[in-house]
Amino acid sequence: MWHSAYTTTGILAAAALIGAAMPAHAAPAGPSLRDALAPGLLGLYPTERFKLATGRCQDCAAPEQALWYFNDDMVAVAKAGPAGYAPRLRAQEDVLAWLISGGGRPRDQPPPLVWIGSPHVAEGRLGADARLARSDGAPPLPVELTPKLSTNRSYADAGSLAFFAGGDVKARGALTEERFVVRTLWPKRYALGAAAPSVPLAGGETVE
Repeated sequence: MWHSAYTTTGILAAAALIGAAMPAHAAPAGPSLRDALAPGLLGLYPTERFKLATGRCQDCAAPEQALWYFNDDMVAVAKAGPAGYAPRLRAQEDVLAWLISGGGRPRDQPPPLVWIGSPHVAEGRLGADARLARSDGAPPLPVELTPKLSTNRSYADAGSLAFFAGGDVKARGALTEERFVVRTLWPKRYALGAAAPSVPLAGGETVE
C-alpha cells in the first residue's frame, strides 16, 4: 500500500475549456510555443520525470480509477517512483501515515498522473483581435477556443477573450497549420508568488 501527501489525482489546469477532440497539430518552435513536456517543470517536478500517455495506457503506474477517468484524454504519468495513497484513510490521516513511514522526512515522489489535455503550451499577451503576441519576436499567433460540448451550459465565448485581452496568459491547446486552438487558459496576473511565506494553520483550520 502506498502512502503519500497526494490523495487525489493531480490536475494541471486553470479555466478548463472542455471541448471536442483536438485537431491534428503541427510541430511547435520557440520558447513561447512548445511541447507540453518540453524541458522545464511540471508543477514542482522536472518534466523529464514524466511521459505523455492517455488513460488507456497499459503500463502506467497510476490508479486505475484515474486512468479510467481520463480514458481518451492526454495525461502525463510518472516514469518511476510515483506517490500513492491509502484509499481507506481520510486525507489528513493519509498525510500523517506518509510522514511517519518516511521518518518525518518528505519523499521525492512525483504524482502518478497529471492531466495535460493538450499537446502544446503557448505564452504571450492576448490581444482584442484574438491574437497572441509573443515576447520572443515570433509572429503573432491567431487563437480560437476549442468547440463547446453540447452538454456544457457554461462556457467561454468572445466576451471571455475580450476580458482577458491586454494581459499575459499561458494557454494549453493544439497548434494547427493556421492557429492555436485553446483548451485551457490561465491569466498570469492570477499567478501566486513563488516566494510566498509559509503560514501555520490557525486554530480550527484544516487542509480538507
